[in-house]
Amino acid sequence: MNKTLLVIDDDAAVRESLGEVLQLGGFEAAGAGSAEEAMAMLEYLQPAVVIVDYHLTGINGAEATRQIRARHPSIAVLAISAERQRRDELLDAGASAFLPKPIDAEVLITTASRIGQCRAGEASWSSRSG
Repeated sequence: MNKTLLVIDDDAAVRESLGEVLQLGGFEAAGAGSAEEAMAMLEYLQPAVVIVDYHLTGINGAEATRQIRARHPSIAVLAISAERQRRDELLDAGASAFLPKPIDAEVLITTASRIGQCRAGEASWSSRSG
């Protein structure tokens, strides 16, 4: 499985924190401060998973998810938000899974691994519960 991930969050501290956790889990993590920045990075980074927050500067995480899925259907999207009520909107936009903030490190690593494997055709996994 490709172990490259892209974290999209307009809060630099959150991007760095998630990136550090993911690196401890064996991933190579890059960060983007906006969906627009991330879209440019996707062309050369080719991550297995994109982790996207709902609240971003510019377009929101649901619209970012739609654009990522339309342009890069093989990339899994893990949506995150402090607002649990955004879950269905993000999943309907094409996210493979949703995690509420604050995020448990072990759950983040496990979920990123599972959805990355699913997109790579190595497993079947869905997160409509929770």
